[in-house]
Amino acid sequence: MDGRLCLSNTLSDLQHDNAWSGGGVQQVWGLGVPFLRLPFEWLAWACGYDAAPNRLVLGFWIFCAAFWGYRVLIHQEIEQASTSFGALLNTSQHVYLQKIIGLLLLLFFPAFIMLLSSRMMVFEEALAYTYLYGIIEAFTLLWFIHKLQLKRWLILCTMAGLGAFIRPTLLFYGFSSLVTSVLVLYEKRPYLTQVETQKNCQLRYGFQSYSWLMGPILFILGGGLLFLTNLQRFDNGFEFGHKLNVQWGDAMFGSMYSTRFDYPYENESVVSASKELFGMLFLPAKYNNGNWYEQNLFPGQSKTFRWRETYLRTYDMSVLGLVLCGFIAGGLTLGLRKQRVQKLFFDNTLTYSYLAEVAYLTLWSFLAVMPLVYFYLWTPVITSRYMLDFAPAFAVAIFAFYRYGLQRIKKPELATLLGVIFLGWLLADTILSLHVVEHGPSWQTSVGLNTQVSSQHYQQPGKNETYFDGLGWDKESGASSPIVTVFLHNVDFLELEIEANQTLIQTMSQAGETDFPKATPEVIRAKIGVEYLVRESISFTKNGWKIRFKGPHKKVYQTGYQVVFLAMIAKEDLGYMNSPWLLKSVRWNQTDKPKSVTSYVASVESPELSKSSQIPPV
Repeated sequence: MDGRLCLSNTLSDLQHDNAWSGGGVQQVWGLGVPFLRLPFEWLAWACGYDAAPNRLVLGFWIFCAAFWGYRVLIHQEIEQASTSFGALLNTSQHVYLQKIIGLLLLLFFPAFIMLLSSRMMVFEEALAYTYLYGIIEAFTLLWFIHKLQLKRWLILCTMAGLGAFIRPTLLFYGFSSLVTSVLVLYEKRPYLTQVETQKNCQLRYGFQSYSWLMGPILFILGGGLLFLTNLQRFDNGFEFGHKLNVQWGDAMFGSMYSTRFDYPYENESVVSASKELFGMLFLPAKYNNGNWYEQNLFPGQSKTFRWRETYLRTYDMSVLGLVLCGFIAGGLTLGLRKQRVQKLFFDNTLTYSYLAEVAYLTLWSFLAVMPLVYFYLWTPVITSRYMLDFAPAFAVAIFAFYRYGLQRIKKPELATLLGVIFLGWLLADTILSLHVVEHGPSWQTSVGLNTQVSSQHYQQPGKNETYFDGLGWDKESGASSPIVTVFLHNVDFLELEIEANQTLIQTMSQAGETDFPKATPEVIRAKIGVEYLVRESISFTKNGWKIRFKGPHKKVYQTGYQVVFLAMIAKEDLGYMNSPWLLKSVRWNQTDKPKSVTSYVASVESPELSKSSQIPPV
């Protein structure tokens, strides 16, 4: 409402999981949900309130999804049936009940109800809107399939292009919508007029006029707008803020390191990564409740280091079975498509058109699931709520299987019985999900009361100061964590003075540890924002080493306050969560006073290292 995309322009306002970039404090959960809430915020302010209740706003959009689903799945289809056949059979109570159950399968999908019953912080709220947007997009695709109009095509393409503003993974759903709708147009192509299709290029591929080419253009424009806002907010059009956010707590250092530099799990084999993702999706897990690196959380979990959070019930084997049945049903109907494609669109036998919808909906679901699977196989951090990204695709696949079953059963009574069976499954799985939530942990996960209280032990920062300056660095002893975060002003270069943490090394040796991180200065890396800094030299000092990096190449990082991340160990040692280094001093220009440990005096440097063998033994 103040006309800016950042939460604040003051460094001291930086909070847990916010990012400092683009000259301000940025939230990392997308601009889509704030945009959807903006009209309600205006209304609340006009009525004298500070903000609109988040739950009421979410309830309004749930109502909108229900209303749109009713218009597309029930009202419009009954209207079409009445026009074609009269209201003889298709408007009967049996058919109406069957359609209502189909709508309930989408609106009250168990994973979505489970999510709404959880702690519902900003993390879960983003996933709730993701699910709603996903099924609304599926409704819109079905609306377009019912009647191939230019208006409907442009609305669908616009929705597909803007989805990633809600959550980046909705880009997969948007691409799926575009591909599926183009296939629908292409399938209709031979039944325009053969003379026109031969003469006109765009007609040959299903576009009835050049106006229809605006659809892909609108999709690209939506992605381009997202790129520009990311560029403004995070100094990189492809960055969504998850490589820049700062997080409290020693246990979060593994997550921060993995998302900014590299991580052991990126080299995991396909088989092992697939087992873990399958277990995370469909097999029961115990709640780690803050122990992010715990082993044996669920069947199939890899022993490779990875930040994991299990605190929600995701799906079960019944969901997997129904989704697979939906994919099989879609494959079967795709096999009928070429022989009956004209009837699918123009014949008065609505059975064929419904089977075409089954094919297109399962294709939409499949095209969204595949990139999600690839993305989550090797993502550096994983949590239960991320699995809700699959929910729209799974729900639509189950709905498609339900529609397929209804059309294969000729007797209305048996079809209604099938609907009751699906409704029974829906109720049973929802009750089970709510029961698990009821007996779950106390929700003190990635952000709990403990992280909020921890900041109260610090003195209130000044305008250009932040609690997160020096995160992972003990200013009294110099001891460092695997990743260190410092905030610097007008960076011309970066110079670190380090010493081996002899106390830690001796303790590890006495305990019989042999694989703990070694004091090798070459492994230390630095990033300013999302740009890696080029190492210029490593020199000996009296007690350790001095590492110098060149200044940032991007102009945006050369002036003003910037966040710098230091990787103090190699990714292979990340599982130990210890750094063998004492960070004594940080310098970044010739004018500002260096950041250093208490009473530290800079050492005199020796000639530059040329080989790692010149490093003195410790």
